[in-house]
Amino acid sequence: MRKPEQQAAPASVPDRMAGKPGCNRQAESGRYVQKDCRTRKAVFTLSGERVVRFFCILLLAFCLFACTSPVPGNEVFSRAENAYSSGLYLEAEKLYEEYLQNFPQGDQRWRAWNNLYCIAGMVRNDNDKAMMLLEAMRLEYGGDSKRSCYVLDRQARLHAQNGHWGKAADAWRQVLRLEPVDNATICATILNLGRAYKMQGQYEAVLSLFRENSRAASHENTQEPGGEGGEDDIILPCTDALKYELAQVYTLVENWRNARDTLEDVIENGNQDKEDASVAKFLLADVYINLKQFEKALQLLESIRDVHPNPIAVQANISRVQGEIRKKNQKKNKK
Repeated sequence: MRKPEQQAAPASVPDRMAGKPGCNRQAESGRYVQKDCRTRKAVFTLSGERVVRFFCILLLAFCLFACTSPVPGNEVFSRAENAYSSGLYLEAEKLYEEYLQNFPQGDQRWRAWNNLYCIAGMVRNDNDKAMMLLEAMRLEYGGDSKRSCYVLDRQARLHAQNGHWGKAADAWRQVLRLEPVDNATICATILNLGRAYKMQGQYEAVLSLFRENSRAASHENTQEPGGEGGEDDIILPCTDALKYELAQVYTLVENWRNARDTLEDVIENGNQDKEDASVAKFLLADVYINLKQFEKALQLLESIRDVHPNPIAVQANISRVQGEIRKKNQKKNKK
């Protein structure tokens, strides 16, 4: 007789649990509790997404705050600008000084310096503080020729305003030594320097300055198109202005012939507007009077009677010249 096959004993709960791949067993209160690993994996994935999302939102909020929040330096400067434009100069002054002191690399320092100078020099009329500010600006922008030129010119004008013509001349000479400087600035500086010399009675220095630079300007203005000047040539658009100033100095030293020749050259060029030309002709008429050339003087004066800015002075000189002509004719008749 065939023996009955033995049936395998049913697997215990722990064995069945162990037989399922990817499952774990855990003893709890004397029992094994099955944990569904797929459920745990889903819970872990969901929790991870929430963490990543939280950090993304936090990073975005930080970026938005950083982009929209003003830099402290810009905030101080903005407050200073608002106070300045509102006429609150005391508050603006304090804020500009705070900005300059605390933000040495600020990108608005040039404007802050200039507005402080305007407050000191133009609002308060404190020329001593204005000069101190200009000196500080020279130290900060010594390597920038354009800004150094601007500061030196401001210093020269302030010295001239205070009657310190020697110091003004020194500052304008420094401007002419800067490179590169645009031609308009060169012209204005030469004219101002000449006036500073004239105010000090240094007529020879004025004559030398204007003669030298008017010749250089005349040489450049008469070059052929496309021609190149020498290394020392100065291209100046102010030939007539320099010559007019030169003629004025000739009259001060009573060098009437050079004054006449210089003014005739200026008028012949015809580069002035009607009013400027009338002023030059008025001065030339005065030169003719001193040279006893009364007919020429009268002709010039009558031509500018209606265009000169001071017609009363023109009429007075006309009457004077007419009287001189009558005297001259009377002497001829007596002979």
